[in-house]
Amino acid sequence: DTFCEIVGYPRQELCSMTWMDLTPPEDLRQEWPLYEKALRTGMVTRQRQEKQYRHKNGHSIIVELSTAPVPRPDGTVDCFIALIQDITERKRLQEALQQANFVVENSPVVLFRWKALEGWPVVFVSKNVMQFGYAPEEFLSGSVPYAAIVHPDDRERVAAEVRSYSEGGVDRFQQEYRLITK
Repeated sequence: DTFCEIVGYPRQELCSMTWMDLTPPEDLRQEWPLYEKALRTGMVTRQRQEKQYRHKNGHSIIVELSTAPVPRPDGTVDCFIALIQDITERKRLQEALQQANFVVENSPVVLFRWKALEGWPVVFVSKNVMQFGYAPEEFLSGSVPYAAIVHPDDRERVAAEVRSYSEGGVDRFQQEYRLITK
């Protein structure tokens, strides 16, 4: 039932089809030799892979496919068992995240995420922090806490504002202050 939903075909129609009917032609050229070898040898060269299927309405679906041969008593193989998970949305989100990272990494904006603990230890910093003279690893390793790069004249005010926001349950806010480059 779930696979019928993934590919958009009713059970009866889907049962009259093969994986080749659902595979885009450009992918079929690459997959057919692997399929033939698996049938001949009973061995699957890739146990888990990403694969595209065509939905009944024509759009592509990306799935994670795990396969295993089902051998007959004589050792020959004429069928496989497969576990299929639709990962289309996950792949779309990964692509969007990669694009966002590309934009950030190529802009003057540096992203930090730090814990509201003493010194504000950094749990994420964008790679373009190098424009300030620091390597991301300096922050992520804890050798440079975020508080260390806040200008000393601004540090107390920034700390008080962060404390106030944190105590008030505010998890996103905007502040303006000076940073010290390396």
